[in-house]
This record gives sequence, structure tokens and C-alpha cells, in this order.
Amino acid sequence: MSSSGAPAPRPQQPPASQPPKPQAPPQPPQPPEAWKAFAEKLKDLNPAYEPARGYLEFVVRPDQLVEAAKRLKEMGFDHVMSVGAVDYPAKKQIKVMYHVTSYLNEELSKYVVSLSTYVDRDNPRAPSLTSVWLSAEFHEREEYEMFGIIFEGHPDLRPLLLTPVVAALRPLRKDFVVPEESDDIEVDSEAFSATKWW
Repeated sequence: MSSSGAPAPRPQQPPASQPPKPQAPPQPPQPPEAWKAFAEKLKDLNPAYEPARGYLEFVVRPDQLVEAAKRLKEMGFDHVMSVGAVDYPAKKQIKVMYHVTSYLNEELSKYVVSLSTYVDRDNPRAPSLTSVWLSAEFHEREEYEMFGIIFEGHPDLRPLLLTPVVAALRPLRKDFVVPEESDDIEVDSEAFSATKWW
């Protein structure tokens, strides 16, 4: 009891801890509306959605690549900005990505679409898209020299920047080990000159 005669307040008890609420399982990421609109033109190819930052990605099988490219071009995607690849040694796969957009269609120029496929790492082959987009020609040559991907039907598939000696090492694959600099510059130069046509 306090000095004033009033009963002393009882110390407050900490609230009983509540059992944690069960967490809902994470929901798979949903494609944006623009992806759904473009996917409507490809729906019979069953393109897979993979989340990407800065572009809309459609993943198809290698045998569907040319048909998917033709439909994207019919929509107005008129050129290839770049072709990229990602090496997945554990999966024994290489992912090939064509980033396309439009020069001529102002609305489509707001989008970058990645048309992608996965190829076998031990025998990486994909159809060339140069018959659809001529702008893919030099990009495919770069992925050929860096990853060893064979683009079937390419009109001039040979190393773009590297010597054949270096290109044979597939220098952008994840198991590539940077060797010490070679002193045999003459041999490398001869091999490079042998591939020139100009």
C-alpha cells in the first residue's frame, strides 16, 4: 500500500507470447501484363516465363526458336540488340538469349524482349535466327567464339574477334581457366590471318 493509503499498482505482466502464424507458401512470380499480351501470340508454343529485370523473357525449346522469332518480328520487333549466353555447368546446359526491340514502332520501342532457349552444354546447337533478323549475324558469331555454340544455318559462322586458338578454349564458359600469356605470338597471328577474308 502506498503512503497515501491507495493500493499500489500491480506490476504489469508481459503479454504472453503468441505462437507464430503459419507463413503462406511463396507464390511464384506473376508475369506483367505486357508479357501476357505478347505471350498471346506465342501461346501454342507454351513459352515459359522467367522473371527478369529490365526486359520481358520468353523461353521456348530450340526447335521452336525460329517460329517464335518470326512471330515476334510480325508483331513489330524488328531487330536484335544483342545475343547473350549463360553457362550452367551443373545443369549441363547453356542458356541462349536474343534481346529484341523495335526501331520503327514507337510503342514497342519501350520494351526489350528476350527470346531464350536452353541447349545441351556438351553439344550446344541452336538454329540461327539470321534468316529472321539479319542483325543477329555478328552477335551469334560472338557467342560461337565465346561459348562454342553452333548456330545452324548461319551464313558465316567463324570467330568474330578472337583467334581460332583462343576461341577453341571457349573463354566465357565457367570452367575456363585463364592461362599464362603465350610467347608464341607468331603462331596465333598466322591462325588469325588464315580466317580473314578481307
